Amino acid sequence: MQFKLSRFKLQDGSFTFRPMVDINFIYGSRMLTTKGLLDSGADGILINMSFAKSLNIIAKSGHKKENVGIENKPMPVYHHNIEMEICNLASSRISVNVGFIDSGSVGVLLGRRDFFENFKISFESYNGSFDIEPKP
Repeated sequence: MQFKLSRFKLQDGSFTFRPMVDINFIYGSRMLTTKGLLDSGADGILINMSFAKSLNIIAKSGHKKENVGIENKPMPVYHHNIEMEICNLASSRISVNVGFIDSGSVGVLLGRRDFFENFKISFESYNGSFDIEPKP
């Protein structure tokens, strides 16, 4: 399935394009629909702590690990097993391990472990698009 890159305004007034996709996160009978950024530099899937409540998850009850990311300082991340799917992409529902993090710089990052490992992803920045297909 082909997706268009999303246009974002930067602090200096210029624009950039980012690979964003609509995602459903599922935990029990709860579902949260939001946008996620495909981030090939992220080790796994990180979700802002504020989303945990919508899924009826007590984030800090998860397995705690320290994460050093773009802010270059250790931050606690609380891991939980949930399910996710890419909106409108058939056969995309998978079980994933997500890390909830309390960081203003993280909304939803879709990283290598669990996300990139389960989908074929092709970027065509010159066309302003990217493709995602379930793993063959």
